[in-house]
Amino acid sequence: MNRVDALAIARSRQVVSSEGKYRAKITNNGVYYDPSVNDPETNQPPRYLFGTNVMSSDQYSTLKHGLNPENEVDDLQELLNQTSLTAAILEPRNGGEPEWMPVKGEIVDVEVGFVPSSEGEQVLRITSITPRKAVAAQTASFDFDNEEETQEVSQEQTVVADELGD
Repeated sequence: MNRVDALAIARSRQVVSSEGKYRAKITNNGVYYDPSVNDPETNQPPRYLFGTNVMSSDQYSTLKHGLNPENEVDDLQELLNQTSLTAAILEPRNGGEPEWMPVKGEIVDVEVGFVPSSEGEQVLRITSITPRKAVAAQTASFDFDNEEETQEVSQEQTVVADELGD
């Protein structure tokens, strides 16, 4: 990946510096990850990981430093991958796929909160991900006969109201 493309991706990101609920865009389809492959003793369940266009202020600083033309970075794609918040959806206990999984480009709501890192520091991470609730739009009507009846009723009501007021 070249620096111009990396900058375009970086400019599409949002920076969060505090806990809260944020709107995020999913940047990849879910990647299955099973921690027991590397650590058979782990108690962590398998999960699907999703990249987002959200990054913490620490990740922003790292990305800004790495994209500075004065700095030499070997792998810009890896830099971008490491500087965005990732959302996880756990695999159901009975196996199979979760009831809902976002797809690339989908807008979702994420809760961001402080959690301990592997080094024991408190860092901002996505703690939950939910689909956005959409409101159904009204269907456009092109039934001109009904529209004229509605207008006539409105005009008759106005006449009756005027007569009552006299």
